[in-house]
Amino acid sequence: MAKRTYDIRIRNSVALSQNPDLCPKLNIARSTERDWIRDGVKDVVTLPLFDQSSDMLLADHAQGQDILPQDIADEDHPSGRIGH
Repeated sequence: MAKRTYDIRIRNSVALSQNPDLCPKLNIARSTERDWIRDGVKDVVTLPLFDQSSDMLLADHAQGQDILPQDIADEDHPSGRIGH
């Protein structure tokens, strides 16, 4: 099985919230989510275009919004999700 890679904002959002059920549509392995929570938030260097903070992602999620833009979640990735 190929190793899946996830957007660092998803990883950090799970670590910050300590909620392994934060992104159920991504089918992230429980062991992966536990590792993220155990290891904590990681420092990231990013471009301003992609810099939506973990707090902003959590706020969007709390309001019932998908935290992944539909075009990223479905069209840009062959697997139909950000991790592959």
